[in-house]
Amino acid sequence: MIKRIIILTTAVVALSGLVACQSAPQPVALNPQLTTSATGDRISLHVRDQRAQNHVMRLETDQTAEFATADPSLASLISDRLGERWTIVDDANAHLEVTIVDALFVIKQGSLRHDTAHNIRLQTKLTTPETELDTTFRGSRESNGPLRADIKRIEREFGVLLADVLNDLVNDDSLTTRIQSAQ
Repeated sequence: MIKRIIILTTAVVALSGLVACQSAPQPVALNPQLTTSATGDRISLHVRDQRAQNHVMRLETDQTAEFATADPSLASLISDRLGERWTIVDDANAHLEVTIVDALFVIKQGSLRHDTAHNIRLQTKLTTPETELDTTFRGSRESNGPLRADIKRIEREFGVLLADVLNDLVNDDSLTTRIQSAQ
């Protein structure tokens, strides 16, 4: 009886040690760069994250899935980048609402290869005294490679995709024309 208790206790301690050694993925560091200059046009801006979960990375293996969020938050990051293009004020005639519908990269890690799918979808609604404009901006990419996934490389790929989508947004002719006319 005592021998059974000792064996059981040893097994529990060993398993709890293994679980404690597992670490959650580090937050994803994104640094999308806009390829545009400031216009000086004034907008009020609201960025909201409508996704059911706030993680941007999902790493799937045969038995588990790990998740990581962005640091800083994706909504905050997008707001900062749009502030590089336009002057953000509360009382502007042009109000831009950006909704994050989808922003996720999924890594499927196998024993000999990995596959990655990147997806971003942002919906915008621009409201001015004269008009309303609804637009969707999206981007997707797929990649794969041998053996284990290089998370930092895949983070950079996702950051480039996010930059491409944001550059499409800030350089959209319909959007910028309506913002300029509301000044």
